[in-house]
Amino acid sequence: MKKLNSIQVQNFKIFNQLVTIPVEQKHVLVWGVNGSGKSSLYWSLYTFLQCSGKAVDEERKYFNKGDESLHNIHAPADLESFIKLGFKEPGGEEKIFELSSTKDETKGELIPSVNSGSEFITHRLLLNFYNYRNSQKINLFPVFYRDIFPYFNTSKGTNFLALLKQIEANLENETKKNLEKWAKEFNDGIEDLIGPIKRGYATDFYNDNLAYKGEKIDIKIHFPQELRIEGNKKSRKLIRPQISLSAKLQLTGLPEEDIKRPQSFFNEARINAIALSIRFILMQNRTPVDTVKFLVLDDLLISLDMQNRVKIIKLILSQFAEKYQLFIFTHDKGFYNEVLRQIESQKQNWLVMQLYEPKGIGENPKIEYLDEGYIAMAESAFLRRDFEACASYLRKETEAILIQFLDPKMEKFWKQKDWISLADFIARTRNKLDTFSTNDFALFVNQSITKDELELLKSDLGTPEDTPESRALNGRLSTYRRRLFEFIKAEKDNRVNSIYPLVAEINRIKDRILNPGSHAGDAPFFEEEIAEAIEKVKLLKLKLDELALEEPEVETV
Repeated sequence: MKKLNSIQVQNFKIFNQLVTIPVEQKHVLVWGVNGSGKSSLYWSLYTFLQCSGKAVDEERKYFNKGDESLHNIHAPADLESFIKLGFKEPGGEEKIFELSSTKDETKGELIPSVNSGSEFITHRLLLNFYNYRNSQKINLFPVFYRDIFPYFNTSKGTNFLALLKQIEANLENETKKNLEKWAKEFNDGIEDLIGPIKRGYATDFYNDNLAYKGEKIDIKIHFPQELRIEGNKKSRKLIRPQISLSAKLQLTGLPEEDIKRPQSFFNEARINAIALSIRFILMQNRTPVDTVKFLVLDDLLISLDMQNRVKIIKLILSQFAEKYQLFIFTHDKGFYNEVLRQIESQKQNWLVMQLYEPKGIGENPKIEYLDEGYIAMAESAFLRRDFEACASYLRKETEAILIQFLDPKMEKFWKQKDWISLADFIARTRNKLDTFSTNDFALFVNQSITKDELELLKSDLGTPEDTPESRALNGRLSTYRRRLFEFIKAEKDNRVNSIYPLVAEINRIKDRILNPGSHAGDAPFFEEEIAEAIEKVKLLKLKLDELALEEPEVETV
């Protein structure tokens, strides 16, 4: 099956000069702050696919000079504006499709099929699900209009949004018979679209994948008001539909409750989970296509805490990575780092990018590809003798290593509002290393040893009595002595003590290389020092990873 192999963009939104993204048929993870080009890349995909269903005159407004032009405002007047997508089968030749003011290659067989199977989901979808006052009943029609209808067709194959705009545009000049025929197709299409949700599929999806422990939620969706046309030909009025949402909640051991105002009763995480359950069920019940399908997610989970983010990230990767080519866009570094953690074992299947704001007017955003991580980028910079860049990448790698050691579940540092310095990370690492010795000693002094038995440890003989109870006691005392000896011996040359000097070395490297490489200054860098720093940072990762796998377990006697 052909997958997206490359994206080329020129003179489109923030991208002035030509930029080529080597997707190479992989999933894509993109991090970038506001103004770095992340949204421009998202819109290049969206615009290209959506134009496969638009009239040529309508799509050219994006590429010609005008009020709705998407040109880069700093681009030369004669610089062509275009988007090109390249598709390729494994082992085959890449085929490039272009969309510009002079060429439209989106109308063939492939691109409309990709568009009809692809999904674009943004944080706006989740926001709109609970953006209602308590006095209001939830009407999801505006959500469907903005975030669902553009990607779905009626049972007769007409796009929902296109059909609705057709009715609106011809309200006063079309025959009533045709308008009612179109309205019926629209209404029947909505019934077909929400049918799986009404039959409980969204409820099952939520309870199987996203429910809190000890709860069940029954998601209810209704279609109480259809689209209809009222009035005479010259004074017709379009009555828009209503799609309502309610729910039932059952907690373990309690009767089921009707939830009339979900936006007020449920917390934000539950509302988001309900919204995603509805959206994912709609995805799963689309007409299948034989081409690649994109699942494009833009800052989807920015309002959720990390526990709920991790749950949904795992869900997306486990249920959709095989069916879709994924594109995940985010400005949130904590979310980005968590996705990196989750895809670690499959990194060869991902293109990982970081975007940075353009340095000057008319320049493109800076793009860094992190397919192999910061340490690989540091080594690459070292080989080309760009020691300042190398030091900057080493600092990022060091911070990532220490954060992984200090907060392996990403439950703390992503929430921090205040900036944390590398010196603080190093100090916290030393403190955590101290706890390992404390935990080791707990293996010796545990609840199974009594004060009387501690007194007997002063004696080499134990108790002289020859009874079953005495022999058992002497056996325990022997175990305690062995454990105490092992603890003292381990403290002389154990894994923790061997890391302390390495952490001290990292602290020295911080002052000499990592900080100067990331801040303005004139400190010279020496090749030998940089080479040593690379090896020390790699060793730090190795040692802390080993230590994390050796969390002590208390042995009972």
